[in-house]
Amino acid sequence: MQTFSNTGEDGLLGVKSVTQSLGRFHLEGLTGEFEGRNIDLVEDVIWLGRAQPGTPSASTHLLFDDSSVSRVHGALQWAADYDTYVLHHRSQTNPTFLNNQPVTKPCLLKPGDVLTFGRQSFRYNLKVPVETVVPSGELPAPVPVTEEQPAPPPIKRISLGGSTEQPTEDTTTSRPGPPAKVIAISTDVPELKVGFRHQGNTFTARSEKTVCLKFSPQFTQVRGPVNSDSNDELKVYEVPAPHSSELHFHLYVDGSRAVEAKQGEHSTSRRISPQDNVFLELPIKATTRIPLKETDIVTHQECHCWIVEDSDEAGDQQGRLPDLTEPFGYFEFKSGNWRGARIVVLSEEGTDFRLGPQAELCHYELPVTGSPTCRVTTQDGKAQVEVVDALEVNYLSINGELLFLGKSAPLRSGSDLFMGNLLLVWIQPAVQEELKKYKLRCDQNVISLNKEVVRIGTAAHCEVIIEDHGLPTVAGSLHYSPEGFTYHHNDSTTPAEVDGQTVDSLGKAPLQQTLKLNEQCTLTLTKE
Repeated sequence: MQTFSNTGEDGLLGVKSVTQSLGRFHLEGLTGEFEGRNIDLVEDVIWLGRAQPGTPSASTHLLFDDSSVSRVHGALQWAADYDTYVLHHRSQTNPTFLNNQPVTKPCLLKPGDVLTFGRQSFRYNLKVPVETVVPSGELPAPVPVTEEQPAPPPIKRISLGGSTEQPTEDTTTSRPGPPAKVIAISTDVPELKVGFRHQGNTFTARSEKTVCLKFSPQFTQVRGPVNSDSNDELKVYEVPAPHSSELHFHLYVDGSRAVEAKQGEHSTSRRISPQDNVFLELPIKATTRIPLKETDIVTHQECHCWIVEDSDEAGDQQGRLPDLTEPFGYFEFKSGNWRGARIVVLSEEGTDFRLGPQAELCHYELPVTGSPTCRVTTQDGKAQVEVVDALEVNYLSINGELLFLGKSAPLRSGSDLFMGNLLLVWIQPAVQEELKKYKLRCDQNVISLNKEVVRIGTAAHCEVIIEDHGLPTVAGSLHYSPEGFTYHHNDSTTPAEVDGQTVDSLGKAPLQQTLKLNEQCTLTLTKE
């Protein structure tokens, strides 16, 4: 196994790369999802990994739907002087193997070599045998290595017909980069069929590569394809709608699909992925391609769209979309790449799923890092979170209080969950609607109640912050239930009065109207 130690500014070898001889090699799938299939190598640099369109590190050329493969696992770089590819290892968590030996430095490949990434393995071979022999010896001295590994270089998307198009920027990632693409695979490409329901009627749109649903108030009926004689790869269908916009569905040569909001207003465009009692809702940001599974539903301007499988010619998936207007509760992502996404729990009973690194929900991996893995359950109308797996560097806090491995805590509506660097909020719509009816008044201040449990004190983490009244950091907390409010006192130095009743430290009492924390501070609960 011939290795080389230095890399250039792009994280790859500083070797000559020309394209005249490209396309002579392929990867023969031995195990994994490409078993028995040949993958033609036609690019100067081919990035290998698990990244998907619309997720971090989404510039991978060859995609694997396998958790044992890293998002950007490795790369193949064409070395023209040696008439072969060089294998690079890029993952910090999962190894790369060449002929059952771990790869730690760039390695020159020769026909017959076996490459392994997680559970995926391939044989590197010539498409047509030739007399070319890979020479031995070291490569010329490359450009000195830099400390920081850069992002993969920009790439062009290869269409089914061989034409190229410039990709749009992936706005969900923390660094700029194009959407993913899949290199040519020697297999039959299925037809793209998109079902959609408009005003109670179901339609099916078809294309070799891209279906464009064009929405406009100028259209009076669904019509299409309107460009059937011009382009077989792009089919346009006209759909009446309140606003002008376009929704594109794309088919890749490996059979995977993606959706993209191209033009117009898309504030209500969402991908909805079901799993038992849970739905995953992800906003579709403009000009960003996000992946689609066969069970996904896309909502856009009161129109529901889905992928039609060959076995389901009717294509009517409308019955799978439940009423999402009154769910039991949901987690909303308040930070990170999925800001605005929701994990919706439909019913108050029988929910059991995991949140955390490498946890999958609705067949998608959640973008959670640096946190423990948690189990979320619902029973008897209550939600609970439990830490089931954690490293020493992982942490989870609920409203600022740490939750450790093996411990559980109830989820109250409005609770903030800090999972590593990610913030989620648990919301129960029925509870929030009731809380809107109540206010706390202190002196001239009117305070809204937006959480099922609010802490009262002088500390910054309190939901009700009282200044200049001689109170401790947390004087107590106010708890809501369908039966009303209960005040829990926490101040060991001064008792509180709840509607005239004295409450000592760690005591509690129902609150109807007046809460007196000391001689300087009285709060009044009012209902509008």
